[in-house]
Amino acid sequence: MQLLTKRDEVLEALGQAQLRECPLFCPNAESPDEIEGLLLAASDFKKQQGLDDLVMGMGITSCYPDHPQLQRLSLNDSPDMLPTLQTWFAWLKVYANRQGLFDGIRIIPFLDHGWVPDSRDVKLMMDPQVQEQFGIIMFDASALDLSENIRLTRDYVQQAGQRVVVEGCPDKILSEAEILAKGLSAENMLTDPLVAGDFVQQTGVDLIVPSLGTEHRATGHDVQYHGEIARKIKEQIGTKLALHGTSSLGNRIGNIGADGIIKVNFYTAMARCASQQLRTSWAKIPAADSLPIQQACGSEVLSVRRQEVRKIALSMLENLLRAMDVK
Repeated sequence: MQLLTKRDEVLEALGQAQLRECPLFCPNAESPDEIEGLLLAASDFKKQQGLDDLVMGMGITSCYPDHPQLQRLSLNDSPDMLPTLQTWFAWLKVYANRQGLFDGIRIIPFLDHGWVPDSRDVKLMMDPQVQEQFGIIMFDASALDLSENIRLTRDYVQQAGQRVVVEGCPDKILSEAEILAKGLSAENMLTDPLVAGDFVQQTGVDLIVPSLGTEHRATGHDVQYHGEIARKIKEQIGTKLALHGTSSLGNRIGNIGADGIIKVNFYTAMARCASQQLRTSWAKIPAADSLPIQQACGSEVLSVRRQEVRKIALSMLENLLRAMDVK
């Protein structure tokens, strides 16, 4: 397995994805069982498709309030997330450059939702060492007014854009729960293509995350992906769209590469299914019995979740790429 962290390497991988209209699969992975399950799925898919290599993203959030992954992994209450981030990178590097293990798998580490309102995330994103270690950093100032979002994102691109691919967000993508709590309509939260075009022109970001109807743990068969809006945004900025929220689409994901989508993030369904499988395995033990050590031990927890992550991620790769000639 090889880590792709240099800006030109990542841009080349994105360019290849654009040419094939085949978006990069970019799941988050916050623990060793998830990292290993994803690498196994990538290896399975590469072998299944007869590929020489496969590029995939692997991400982590820091203090993003919807799901602060590094903050939850931290061993103390320190405002410095760098030590925990380096632990996460160490987990990744265990599998890097080991001949015979995940050969031909190339992983782009990315910081998902670097949350600008949180000083801990800003400190991380401004650190040149961190910029060198990630292939993509999402500078998420979407909680701020658009003008301030543009100003801060533009400044960040000028500071870090020579080292790392920068992903931005032109408008606040609300979760389903937030939309309901505010009494809003999901239809009213979709990205205006003209706003997206202006955002890219003024900031110089490499990627944007538009609101297309599937974002952030949206659930149910009524979830609608608005491909027509994606195509209008593509007319404004080209193939620079990152889709956050594919868990709800399953095998309905279709040929989104033609709509300008070049990167798809994924996490919620994978994590839920992995832990549900763990719950199912424990449910087979009678309530009056003690949980056998073979099932109570940490290696069992890791193994069960790892295998379910492997299965779910392989299914997503097949759904995402099934119509593509990627050989």
